[in-house]
Amino acid sequence: MIAMKHRAWTMGLLVAMLVAGTGSDVMAQVQGKIIKKDRGEVVGAIRWQPASKVYVVQQGTVTLRISLSDVARVEVPKPREIDGAIGMVQRAQYATAMPVLEKIMADYQNLQWDLTAARWLAECYLKRGEAQRALDMCERVISASGGGTPSGEFGGVYLDTLIAVGQETKARRILTDMIAKGDRVTAAIAQIKRGDIDQKKGDLKLALVDGYLRTALLYTDAKTVIPEALYKAVKALEQLQQASYADKFRKRLLAEYPRDPYTAKLQSGQ
Repeated sequence: MIAMKHRAWTMGLLVAMLVAGTGSDVMAQVQGKIIKKDRGEVVGAIRWQPASKVYVVQQGTVTLRISLSDVARVEVPKPREIDGAIGMVQRAQYATAMPVLEKIMADYQNLQWDLTAARWLAECYLKRGEAQRALDMCERVISASGGGTPSGEFGGVYLDTLIAVGQETKARRILTDMIAKGDRVTAAIAQIKRGDIDQKKGDLKLALVDGYLRTALLYTDAKTVIPEALYKAVKALEQLQQASYADKFRKRLLAEYPRDPYTAKLQSGQ
């Protein structure tokens, strides 16, 4: 009886050791596509190995290993939980959303959707007054993805965390890179954040001209970003007592983006 208990205990310990030993390097496997920097594409069941910084792609009986340095981007289906979690954040249900977003980040590390989850998790932290925690999390994500210049909405919230903790100099350096190296949406987001930094420093005119108006007038193709630029331009123009110009941009926001959250904020007087 003692021997059987000992064998059972040993087996349980062995299983625990195996789980502990593989948990840091074996991530979720997701069907998807890797687009390489040489413009080649690899389709299959993808998983990320963080210790070795390679993607392992299973194509039937064939296993391919692709280094992170060779990858332009990864495309995998959206996790079914993510829209619900984002909705929770938008309804200020931060405590409920956070564990869902954390799980998505763990399951999809370096598989596209970890950045979306990180963007909304950082917003949870910022809304709860935990800016340093948001910054630490964002920088872990950037490090795990190989460093480099952040992009898209994740890049925007990363700049927000830097501004929130008072690291404006670093934020300016990064947003300059985002403008120079990023796509149009990334550049537009960075322009707005530059305006936010200038406004925080008390230079409202510079924030308006070099941040919000520049984005609203020169980045009209960045449709997901323009409503924020228009909203902030209206608010800045009102503070500068430029009522006619404020009304012009207010009408544009209401006409072109009637269902955007920034339109709702404007209509509610926020």
